[in-house]
Amino acid sequence: MTIVTRFRRVGILGARHILRHVSALRPILTCRCDAWSLTVADKIKGQAAEIRVLRLIKGITQRDRLRNEDIRAELQVKSILQFVEEVQLRWYGHVRRMSTNGTALRWPNTARPRGRPRK
Repeated sequence: MTIVTRFRRVGILGARHILRHVSALRPILTCRCDAWSLTVADKIKGQAAEIRVLRLIKGITQRDRLRNEDIRAELQVKSILQFVEEVQLRWYGHVRRMSTNGTALRWPNTARPRGRPRK
């Protein structure tokens, strides 16, 4: 399905907002996500921020009692966590193909001492 037919199904106003979400808001939310180690709290906050934007685009509230999966399916947008996982796997593929003298592989794996740094 092309992007034009997808936007025709949503409506021209929704199309502009979806395009803005995909091209502007998602990169802001996922900047440098290839190096993230997400906790459960981070995942919940990311999904909440994304679904808040998608609900605004669709023009519905939480009182309408629509499931998040249904909203994403209707707007045909991937979850932000799926997007982050794809970016991280793509970065992992780059690191795996690097030679052994690559910068990412030469990074020291020494653990820092616990507590406050001393003078």
